[in-house]
Amino acid sequence: MMIEYKLIDGGYEIYVNGAKTIYQPHSPTRGLDVLLTKEEAERLAKLICKKLELGDSAVINSSEEAELLAGVADTRIQEIAEHSLLEHSRGNGESQSTITGLEKEVRDLKEMIGQLLTDKASNLT
Repeated sequence: MMIEYKLIDGGYEIYVNGAKTIYQPHSPTRGLDVLLTKEEAERLAKLICKKLELGDSAVINSSEEAELLAGVADTRIQEIAEHSLLEHSRGNGESQSTITGLEKEVRDLKEMIGQLLTDKASNLT
């Protein structure tokens, strides 16, 4: 399998065997309006390619992106990809800590929404 990347304005594209499989015109974790520099896009694209070469998911998490934005060597990109594969293989794609973290985020969001609705109701009276 041949995996390559191409840099585009604000992001990158990933090609598998010549077919475009990923179009990422912005930061994968920081929002649609956050465009990447050429250097940032290249490091992220390299990580995606390494992950796919290892048979892992192409998903980038915020801690991986943050480390890559700080600037790392290609050897560290390889290590990040290998660590990601190890984490995914431990829990069949999802580790318990990820699930626990998501559950906490949902609880926090519910609490914030409840507070916003309470504040809105009190402002209407």
